[in-house]
Amino acid sequence: MLKRFGLVLMAGCSLSIMNGTYAEINLNGFATIAGGRILSDDDVLNGYDDKFSFDSGSLVGLQAQSDLGDGLSATAQIIARGEDQWDAKFEWAFVGYRFNENIKLLVGRQRIPYYNFSDYLDVGYAYHWIRPPEEVYSLPFDSLDGIGALVTNSLGPVESTFHFLYGRARDELTIGGAPARIDSSDQMSLAWSLTRDWFTLRLGYNLSDLMIDSQTIETIAASWVQAGFPQFSDPISITDDDNTGQFIDAGFTIDKDNLLVVVEYTETDLEGTPLTDKKEAYYGSLGYRVGTVMPHITFGYTENTPGNTSFLDVVPDGVSDGLDALKAGTRALFNGSKSENEYITVGTRWDFHPAAALKVEYTTFDDKLEDSTDSLVRFAISTVF
Repeated sequence: MLKRFGLVLMAGCSLSIMNGTYAEINLNGFATIAGGRILSDDDVLNGYDDKFSFDSGSLVGLQAQSDLGDGLSATAQIIARGEDQWDAKFEWAFVGYRFNENIKLLVGRQRIPYYNFSDYLDVGYAYHWIRPPEEVYSLPFDSLDGIGALVTNSLGPVESTFHFLYGRARDELTIGGAPARIDSSDQMSLAWSLTRDWFTLRLGYNLSDLMIDSQTIETIAASWVQAGFPQFSDPISITDDDNTGQFIDAGFTIDKDNLLVVVEYTETDLEGTPLTDKKEAYYGSLGYRVGTVMPHITFGYTENTPGNTSFLDVVPDGVSDGLDALKAGTRALFNGSKSENEYITVGTRWDFHPAAALKVEYTTFDDKLEDSTDSLVRFAISTVF
């Protein structure tokens, strides 16, 4: 499927612009228009509620690439997303320099190689789902400003690709219903892929220093200082530089004849924060091509383990209503991320056009902690141009 995507881009999706003596610019476009709704009345799943919506998962992107000669190139990618009211945003903007056929240096804003499908994450045409499982592909940002390198080699019959990236990422998120800003600095990302014929093995590792500016969290930390427990500020506050984030990814892909198998496991550790202490997530997906149609099924699991609140045990209950409320609010902050879910997605992809695919999916989510089940139905048209 990825091979076909590359051929479409090279054969029919590029536009060359020449302007005097300036370098040639190649434009490639991609789009996904997705719609869906959940089948219950009081929940939200992956951006969908019980009202049919076309916002979540819909996007239009444009990538510009220019070969400046002598190994130098420039790449920029702009994406407008339905969930962001179609405001366009530069997601990639970097300069590359190829030293030789095996080593390429990248400087600027570029995609972080977190996952199996990081390189094609926004190009829905490149994979069989409408989106890769959101429960695994869940980090709050996927691009950073920094320096990277791609090293490709042939190890006998095995093709090796090593991707190194170092830099800083900043983005916005929501904590306790209030906006917050996350700053991931000194982030180091490593990814190694090994491919032989129809089998690909991929390993990834990421490490960074984390700072999160959250009014919700800092208000709770300040309240404990005022209550006479200044030592609680350290395990609660995330504005210092003592917090680290670690992310591990491992997976493999079998793409042989009509059979497609994709398996991926991720683990996230956030040391020193009141957010999720550890998250484990994985999925396994099986698809089979029948002409231009690929039915598929995906099973996944995710578990969030909250941070340790044992430091609150030294605070006696019943001293005052205010102290009891502060203690309960702090536990709620730590335990708010606690979850355990299983999900199954059944869907199909139909390549009804050489550059477009129609996808339909039905997903059931089983909340193990709440002992409840929700269902999501959605469809999408993905295209490249």
